[in-house]
Amino acid sequence: MLDSSARLFGFHLPFALALALLAGAPLGAVPLCQTTSENAKFWGGTLMQMVSLQTGLAIDTNAKAQPKSAQHAQGSTTDSAIDSAFGAPDSSLTTFAPAIGAHIGVTYMNPEDWHELDYGWRIKYLFSYAPKVQRDSHYIGAFFYLHPFPNPYHKFAGAIQTHTDCYGNPDGYPTPFSLVLGSGVAISKNPLGSVVGGYIELGIAFFKWFPVNAEVLYRLSLYPSNHHYIETATHSINIVFNIL
Repeated sequence: MLDSSARLFGFHLPFALALALLAGAPLGAVPLCQTTSENAKFWGGTLMQMVSLQTGLAIDTNAKAQPKSAQHAQGSTTDSAIDSAFGAPDSSLTTFAPAIGAHIGVTYMNPEDWHELDYGWRIKYLFSYAPKVQRDSHYIGAFFYLHPFPNPYHKFAGAIQTHTDCYGNPDGYPTPFSLVLGSGVAISKNPLGSVVGGYIELGIAFFKWFPVNAEVLYRLSLYPSNHHYIETATHSINIVFNIL
């Protein structure tokens, strides 16, 4: 009798455990309370953005005009056309450079809500072209995200609270703001030649837990002194969109 009861108990134990899981019974280490915020950071912010495309616009207010001889070499026909398009040599111009690139990495290293500070890292390549000065630029580097208060607990920091989780804590969507800091190699080229330098950038990112998000960055690019009418220091504001 005991043997048959033991066999019956052993036969039904797996089914009992399965029913307990479906019913939401607490079973120690079984993770039954993953929040909306954690899902957003883990799925939308990290897994879906392991590889991302990047596009945007760089606005530079101190680009240097090229001399007329360089423009003649590119097939320009009249000095007046060159002057109106590019200005006098050494004059400063405001240029708009569309950009496209890609980056890989991990946006949230610790997506659990109990972290009050998180970070991420990425490696990127970006290409931009400024038609007004016939300059293309390549940026190869790395950047870091710093996520202060990356959970739905802090409404003062912009978190969107929509409900409570199974522990009674606020749940919803994480703080939408992150800090960005990056650096790397910059290569710029125009009809007179190319120059290799470096850059640093910093700014703010918005909604990094969503697969389509935006950033506003300030970039300082530094180049050695040259005769190619490429500034030794360029300052640009960059509006960036990251797309899955």
